Formats: sequence, structure tokens, C-alpha cells
Amino acid sequence: MEIIKIIGYSIVTIGLILTSELIRKSGKTQPEFTRKLSHISAGLLGVSFFFIFSEWWAVLVYTGAFSILLTVAYYYKHLNSIHGVERKTWGAQLFPISVGLCYTAQSLLKVPEIYCPAILTLTFADPAASIIGSRRPILKYKLWKSNKSIGGSASFFVVALLVSSIFNMFFTQQPISLDILIMACITATFMEAAIGWGFDNFVVPASYILVYFLIK
Repeated sequence: MEIIKIIGYSIVTIGLILTSELIRKSGKTQPEFTRKLSHISAGLLGVSFFFIFSEWWAVLVYTGAFSILLTVAYYYKHLNSIHGVERKTWGAQLFPISVGLCYTAQSLLKVPEIYCPAILTLTFADPAASIIGSRRPILKYKLWKSNKSIGGSASFFVVALLVSSIFNMFFTQQPISLDILIMACITATFMEAAIGWGFDNFVVPASYILVYFLIK
């Protein structure tokens, strides 16, 4: 049964990638738009794993395969709807395997209630920080080698707490206390600001789950 699910998700994912490529080739959008569209679509697919898959290994196989696919496409300069941005980033390649490892972690650590908030944070807070940070930076700062802004970081935290709280209130049977959600969102915000080159796609949800596991 899990193999059928992997095949089904693979077909959907390939369809989403091809759709992004068609949008890019239409010439009406910039690569940043199709990249963010792919980011959000992939994140929502990742959230759905929680409700569809039964075995962590199946998610790991699926996400690992697409991480390899995206890495190969990056080196051979294909899939410019995802890889066609000017800045150097490994975010697209890390995104699938990050989701897979987080799913595996919540399954093995038996903390299923934290998986969806962590992935929703990555899905929506990261693009929000990018958009607001570029249009309404308020105050720019540099943390290590990452150029960030107060506007971007604030929007990341607000969106992270919002999507986490909504899921926590309406879609889980094991609600998480607000103080833990706030601590997890603060940690994820710091990680997003501190880590560059797309590695935040890995450390943001991982740190979110780790904080919850350590202090719950």
C-alpha cells in the first residue's frame, strides 16, 4: 500500500514541477515566483503526508528520491522554475529530505503533534519573510553571513505562530501549549535569520521539532 502512495505522490509532484516549468516558460513571471510557488506546493504536500502515509520509511524513500532528482537538475542546469534564481542556494534540494527526516523524527520520537506545525512554518513563514523582507525591510542587519531585516524576521515569527496556532487549535487531538509554540517559533525565526544558502530549509523545521521534544 505504501508503494502505491509513493507512486501517487510522485505523479503529483512531477505534475507540479511541470506546471511550474510551463509558468516560467510563459515569460510572464520571474523565477522567484515559480520557486516560491513550488516551495508552498511542496510544503502542503509534506503536511498531507501526516494524514496519508503510515510508515516513515515510505516518506523517506519518496523525499530522498526527489532530493536526488533536484540535485541532479541543479548540476545540469535544468528546472529553472526552481533553480533559476541568481543567488546561490541549496534550499530546493534540501527541502524534500528535510520534510522526510522531520516525518521520520516525529514518528520515531512519538511526537506527531509537532510535525505539521513545523512543516507549515517552513511552508508559509519562510516565503513571508522573503517577501516582506525585500519590500518592507524596516531595518536591515547582518547575522554572520546572512543579510536579513527586522521586517522579514518579524513577519516570519508572526506567520509561524499564526499557522502553528491555527493547526494546534483545530486540527490536532494533542494540543501544544502556547508557551512551547512561542519558544519553537522564536527558535525557528533565529535559525532562519542565521542560516543562509538555503540550509534554513533543513534547520528551521528540525529546530522546531527539537525544541518541542526537549521542553515538552
